[in-house]
Amino acid sequence: MMTNQHALNGGESGAGTPQDADFQSSSNAQVELAPLWALIKRLPTYVRLSAALSRDSRVPRMAKATLALCGIYVVSPIDLIPGLIPVAGQLDDLYVMLAGLQQAVRMTPSAVVEEHLNAVGLTATAIDDDLAALRTFVRQGFAWTFHQGERVAVSASRQTRALIHHARTLGSNLR
Repeated sequence: MMTNQHALNGGESGAGTPQDADFQSSSNAQVELAPLWALIKRLPTYVRLSAALSRDSRVPRMAKATLALCGIYVVSPIDLIPGLIPVAGQLDDLYVMLAGLQQAVRMTPSAVVEEHLNAVGLTATAIDDDLAALRTFVRQGFAWTFHQGERVAVSASRQTRALIHHARTLGSNLR
């Protein structure tokens, strides 16, 4: 299997320039997946919490309406970021669901919220923490994407210079 750098160099053998090694070793763009996986594992719990809050007569109508609208958004094929776009399409649904649940919890009396949180095994800060983890994941994802784009642009630039040099060399040899 070829490494990315090897593949970008057209499969040539031999090491890259010292600048290639420096550029690759200075990669700071990391995406931390553990908090996102923990959030995904809690999704069924959030769905149970939303359903329980929706059925409870002590929960204000506005909180129930918020939960209903967010639920409709999640299942609707019309999104800000279409579900066909891998990862991003699902992250916006996840964010809307959690933000709506957070708002519904804020509108509901604390005693009622504590009762429902205890019933599903969540803490009072779980939603806030998961929203923060989701925002961090998105920021890290953007940084990683831009870093990868920069790497591809640098490699393409080097390849273009090498091709131009090679073409000039061939042209001068043909004269």
